[in-house]
Amino acid sequence: MNYLYPPDLVERTKSDWQHYLKTHDLPEPIVHFPNDDELLTMLHIMYHLSFAKEEARPSTAKVTYLNPHELSSVLSDTKAPTFFDHPIPFTKSEIKRLCPAFDPEKSILAICAQKHVSQTNSDELVVWGVLPVENTFSRIKDEMLSLVAPSAHLFTLSVFEPGELIASAGSEELYRLSGGQLVKYPARTISEGIIGQHFEEVLTELFIAGKGSRNLAKKVYFRTLSNMLKLIEKERHGGTLIIVPSTFTADPHALDMKYELRGPAIWPKLVNTVEHLNWLHKMKAMPEMSQLTKTLASDFSTYLGQQQPMNMVDKVFHVKEANERIAEHEHFIASLSEVDGAVVMNDHLEVLGFGTEIRLTNDKLSSIKQALSPHARESRVLKITSYGTRHRSAIRYAKYNPAAIVFVISQDGRVKAVKQHEGITYLWDGIRLT
Repeated sequence: MNYLYPPDLVERTKSDWQHYLKTHDLPEPIVHFPNDDELLTMLHIMYHLSFAKEEARPSTAKVTYLNPHELSSVLSDTKAPTFFDHPIPFTKSEIKRLCPAFDPEKSILAICAQKHVSQTNSDELVVWGVLPVENTFSRIKDEMLSLVAPSAHLFTLSVFEPGELIASAGSEELYRLSGGQLVKYPARTISEGIIGQHFEEVLTELFIAGKGSRNLAKKVYFRTLSNMLKLIEKERHGGTLIIVPSTFTADPHALDMKYELRGPAIWPKLVNTVEHLNWLHKMKAMPEMSQLTKTLASDFSTYLGQQQPMNMVDKVFHVKEANERIAEHEHFIASLSEVDGAVVMNDHLEVLGFGTEIRLTNDKLSSIKQALSPHARESRVLKITSYGTRHRSAIRYAKYNPAAIVFVISQDGRVKAVKQHEGITYLWDGIRLT
């Protein structure tokens, strides 16, 4: 097996970055991408940082290459980043010292050549400041209102686990190096291929009820589901999420839901979000939208205090309120997954029960087809015994109920999906949650 190291990733990183710019219709770089030497330094330091520990805790950090003079053209946020009085050398030892103070989920360390931030001609990389993630990639602005407020297209490198290095552009993962190998994803997102097709009916229902576009309904729905999976993934306790049709009737011989409940009803919030975002999208050409996108990234109350058309104030308020309820629901679902057993939801993303035991024992089911692509055009047969109890139970239930889809989150954070399609049960071993 050939292992990859930082020098092997330079060309891959440059190629992926150019592809990102092209796919987002950004032919001209809006930020200065590091040159080869700078990129290699970034890759080298961050990779070796991933193995470092501070008082037995793994070092975690996220960095971006950004000239502070380019801030105005990159970030639409009204809140400025935090600047260090004196630039800090970008070395493994210095970043290791900074790690406890800056959570990579909330902060990005900004680096550039020293010559850009001080009276010197030095090309050495330094850390000049910190970007708050909630400003750069805020949920309201990027995840729910990206149609009216574009994201910051920053190149970042992150480390969360020993030996793992994640390269990203904007909010999209470019690649992940783990154990010296690039992690391969048979499904790039949950919205594509057979997995995405499973939700076609409920997406149609959402965009009709919300009087919005299908693409907007798709974005809101899959972002919500993806966030649930990411929250479970982040906790590293593992979990199983079974999604069934809204017409589902429980079969006690298949599922034993120890704790049954109904609600909370999140579907109306999804419908309202699509409806109001659709209205805002139609209004995005108005001059008022310039102010809207700025205040959504900072202080919503300031916006409400200004003289704005009442319709726009109402729409933005409803989007914000719905967004908060949806975020609470995502965390609620993730918390239920901490209880032993599966969480069962309908396709309106409303919980039906948790602590669920899958009782099926299909001894005749001895193998599973592992999909190697979103549409399972390439696959391989694996023995079901190659998986643990949680995965085998998920496979049996997907085989039993073709109307369901099952997501399994391993304790290592890897997300898998199991779904029956045209009489064949497939497992996607690894889904990238963007």
